[in-house]
Amino acid sequence: MRTNIIAVIASLAVLVRPVMAAPALVQVSADPFTNAASQHKTEVEPDTFAGGGADIGWATSQDGGTSWKFGFLSGITKAQNPNNRYDAVSDPAVAYDAAHQVWMISSLPLSNTLPSSPAVLISRSADGAHWAKPVGIGPCRFDEITAEKRKF
Repeated sequence: MRTNIIAVIASLAVLVRPVMAAPALVQVSADPFTNAASQHKTEVEPDTFAGGGADIGWATSQDGGTSWKFGFLSGITKAQNPNNRYDAVSDPAVAYDAAHQVWMISSLPLSNTLPSSPAVLISRSADGAHWAKPVGIGPCRFDEITAEKRKF
């Protein structure tokens, strides 16, 4: 009898766990664009070729997620500024260069009217919150980018 009571108490101890509250969700960005060429109220590009987005957004926290700064990379799309060169931008990737202490976001610019463009744009930031206008790396033709993306 004593063994059964100990087994029941041990079983209850395993089943009773402290109740943890779900972490609070924090919205760190929102789509401010309204151009007709893009799908809005989304913050990600689909996994299949979709022709790019209205811009590339970023969000960063420098205090472990307590507060956030967010924005969009300047100098890329016409949706952000009609004087910018590109109609859309695609495939962002983020990297940190520890040797030079700089964050970089690469992206692929897309244009409906320009015959060629840089193969990749690189935007740089020393703190992840203030981004310089991008620089282009290597010219290429848009039909080359489209053909390369279709391989995947």
